[in-house]
Amino acid sequence: MAGGKGSSNSAAIWAVIGASGTGKGLWVKQQLAALQPARLVIWDFMDEYGDHARPSATLDAIRRDMIRAGRSGPLRVRYLPRGAGEKAVRREFETLCELVYAWGHCVFIAEELSNVTTPGWAPAAWRKMTTSGRHEAVHIIGATQNPALVDKTFLGYCTLVHVCALREHPHRMYVAR
Repeated sequence: MAGGKGSSNSAAIWAVIGASGTGKGLWVKQQLAALQPARLVIWDFMDEYGDHARPSATLDAIRRDMIRAGRSGPLRVRYLPRGAGEKAVRREFETLCELVYAWGHCVFIAEELSNVTTPGWAPAAWRKMTTSGRHEAVHIIGATQNPALVDKTFLGYCTLVHVCALREHPHRMYVAR
């Protein structure tokens, strides 16, 4: 992950795609072990990253922790969405993306993007992070089981795409294209 603000930061936008149980989470965790980021934020949709970051009860608590950590201090935190319904979960995701973008200099993992984006729509803060997060040194790792249901802008800006097994032929064809 590049340091310092500005366009000298190289983009690191990774997509991890694969059917349930095919190793997406294992691969992401291996990357975390290699990267060893001191600054890590996880949208932990399925509560899978307890060994990598501590949970935060609220988005406001994450905001306060980010303020305490400042632009260079360590913080490894994960958020389990609490919203009841699709709109509430999408609002939580957008708020977390706003916080991560403003904080910068971190790795951000977004699990199961098809729950919070669609092929033609993404929360504004996620789209901003995808298109210009490198300016804030945000390394994005986005995971999904169904690539056809995910924001096309994110997939178009990826610098690395890791594909695990895809059981459905249309998903394999989509990724091949």
